[in-house]
Amino acid sequence: MATSALRSKGTVITIDGIQVAETYSFSGPTGTTTFIDATHFGSNAVEKIADVADYGQFTFSASLLVGDPGQAALIAKRQSGDSAAFVVTYADGTTLGFSALITGFVPAGSVRERLTVSVTLEITGEPVWA
Repeated sequence: MATSALRSKGTVITIDGIQVAETYSFSGPTGTTTFIDATHFGSNAVEKIADVADYGQFTFSASLLVGDPGQAALIAKRQSGDSAAFVVTYADGTTLGFSALITGFVPAGSVRERLTVSVTLEITGEPVWA
């Protein structure tokens, strides 16, 4: 049987409709749902109900490009503390949209390597898959 696996090549990440250039890795959302203990005297075992979901973080890395409009938008939102609309478009056209606060914009570099930036987003609200 042939695989239905997708390539990550071609994935695009945007902030407020502006593409972030030269992204090369991503991970997330990382969230979890906590549970509330609903056990009572008539229970034969622990009973639980779901609490509100926390969709956690989304992280990605890119080549550091000071003149890139997408990276400029990330820096501006990080400095303002305002949330932004993010859309991740995968190679097959599937999208993941969410609102997030930028909690990290960390440049890095070393000898014989390009300058990079690691971005950490704290998701607020519920992501939408389409």
